[in-house]
Amino acid sequence: GLPPQDSAKRVVGLSGTCLRLCPPKTLAKNIESVQWKRPGPSPSESSVILTWKCESDYCNDKNWTLNHLNKRFGFITQNLSLTIQAAQQQDSGFYIFEATDEHGKVKDYTFQVSVFDHVGEPRVLQDSKVLEGGRCQVTLSCSVPSGDNVSYDWYRGSVLIETARNHNTLEDQIDANSSHIYTCNVSNLVSWTNRTFILHCPGDSQKDKSLHLLVIIVVLLITLFLGALTGFCVWRRKMKQSQDGTEEFLTVYEDVNNVQIKRNQEQKPNPPGEGSTIYSMIQSQPSASTSQEANTLYALVQPSRKAESKKKNHGPSLNNTIYEEVGKRQLKAQNPARLSRRELENFSVYS
Repeated sequence: GLPPQDSAKRVVGLSGTCLRLCPPKTLAKNIESVQWKRPGPSPSESSVILTWKCESDYCNDKNWTLNHLNKRFGFITQNLSLTIQAAQQQDSGFYIFEATDEHGKVKDYTFQVSVFDHVGEPRVLQDSKVLEGGRCQVTLSCSVPSGDNVSYDWYRGSVLIETARNHNTLEDQIDANSSHIYTCNVSNLVSWTNRTFILHCPGDSQKDKSLHLLVIIVVLLITLFLGALTGFCVWRRKMKQSQDGTEEFLTVYEDVNNVQIKRNQEQKPNPPGEGSTIYSMIQSQPSASTSQEANTLYALVQPSRKAESKKKNHGPSLNNTIYEEVGKRQLKAQNPARLSRRELENFSVYS
């Protein structure tokens, strides 16, 4: 069966390195033969790793035989030690050194070997909860991707926090709105690593969220108001420019047509010759015709001049100016009986 663990010598090693199992010097004197074994479930099931016999006076010859399929095992004749090249986790367990002296006395010595992997980089998960009274409860969890038989130690600043050594979760309470430095140290018997980080516990998160939401709403309302105000100002400016442009592009023809409306609204017309303009002169013509032709300044002056040009002996000279012509027409307009039929036809277009 398995030897008692209390009497076994503990040997730990890092995965991938070389291990050496050295028996006590007192057992290495006057030895005739050696066997290295790995115990099984029963003494009869123990497996022999290698065998060595001293066949000369110096016993320094390499006269040992490897009885194991694992070629990573070796033997050092000088101290009768067993070596394990590139140790792996499956190499962990008990090893028995069994020596026979020159008198045939058998002595044994047991080793307990433990091979560990490197401890990987720790990963930390954080969670915090605001409590009443301005306190904050934090929950920290630390884990490593590789490494077995590891233990965890937690530090706040440089102070060790008392927890179970193999407990990877920490619950702690700190002041709200404060920051603290935490360290998670992970180790096994052959390697260690740690992770240091700053933890900030906020205040009342619900109040902070409400305040942020209120600020966002106010900003949106201001943006919408400014956008609406800008759109209204642009629309009003375009309407004003449109009205100004309509008045600006009025022609003399439209002014002439609008004169009649303005003149009809006056109670008393201006007497002939006083403040009369070309538009008022044209407008003062009686509306004797029902023609709907367009009235223009040239429609009044040009036909009358052509009609007068045919009267060589009685008509006015072609050198008359527009003002003289209009003056004469005004006098005749006050006495319709004196107008000829052709003149009445010329003036009827303004009715």
